[in-house]
Amino acid sequence: RITGVIHDSQGSKIPFANVFLYAVADSVFKKAVAADEEAKFSIEDAGYGNYYIKVTAVGYSDYSSPSFMLSSENPQIALDHIQLNDRALALSGVQVTA
Repeated sequence: RITGVIHDSQGSKIPFANVFLYAVADSVFKKAVAADEEAKFSIEDAGYGNYYIKVTAVGYSDYSSPSFMLSSENPQIALDHIQLNDRALALSGVQVTA
């Protein structure tokens, strides 16, 4: 079981972010979940192996975690503070014609 909470750089929770689980060995996608309204997520039944997660949310830069191992000795991992940074969007000039 993999659990976590997603925050922004000011510590505010980011609800409904997308969380993707990948195998480290070949970057194969394994599972996806959405964080709840409290910005918490839980990935169940991933199986043993070496993984990383990628978190995405509109208006924020993507986050990739360091790798972690799920095993019989370590069947759960808590990623309690995942921080996404604001993605600044720079617009070039806008031209309005009539």
